[in-house]
Amino acid sequence: MKREPFRVTAKLRGPMARPTHGIYLDSLLMARVAVMEQRVPLDWDRDQPEPKIPIAKSGCGRIYLATSGAFTIEEREKSFTNKRFPMGEAQSMGAPSFKRVLVGGGLSKGFRIPRELVHLHGDTITWFALGDATETEAILSTVSNLGSRRGVGLGEVQEWRVESEEPWEGFPVLRDGSPLRRLPLDWPGLGEHKLARGVLSPPYWDRWREEACAC
Repeated sequence: MKREPFRVTAKLRGPMARPTHGIYLDSLLMARVAVMEQRVPLDWDRDQPEPKIPIAKSGCGRIYLATSGAFTIEEREKSFTNKRFPMGEAQSMGAPSFKRVLVGGGLSKGFRIPRELVHLHGDTITWFALGDATETEAILSTVSNLGSRRGVGLGEVQEWRVESEEPWEGFPVLRDGSPLRRLPLDWPGLGEHKLARGVLSPPYWDRWREEACAC
């Protein structure tokens, strides 16, 4: 596989629901490849091999050489995820034994959950990576939305750009000693950083694999 340095930029059409664990390029590609291959991204028991992605792995094999998405928040917006029981429809479809619906609990319970939408400076998210830029662009061209709540149209991608990048010392995961993604604590050249617990490879929601890392 190629190990060429490149930059990925996503331009959004509007606000995005910011995901808890960030948007990692390797995870994004892996999830999309799994869909294209009509398989689950990663089996809970890890019985199946990882979907192959066009991103190089580190020599130690612990991480993919790609960053977490970098963006600047320009404005925040408060929104809600709402659900209410369709009482009118239920009454029109109810059988003679239909008497009442308990909306205070169970499957019929409604909710109103607050969520934060973010408007990004320039409406852009940027990643850096080592790998095959052409294959990466082909996969990303099929990704239509980013962030949480994609199914309701948030984080719609207007354009993907994959461009060659001049590498620097530590490219792509370190810049001036600072990590551009979660890194193992013994990563060569690691300078000033924050200490946290996190997952070093997809899936990043797999909390049983958390370990101390630099971020």
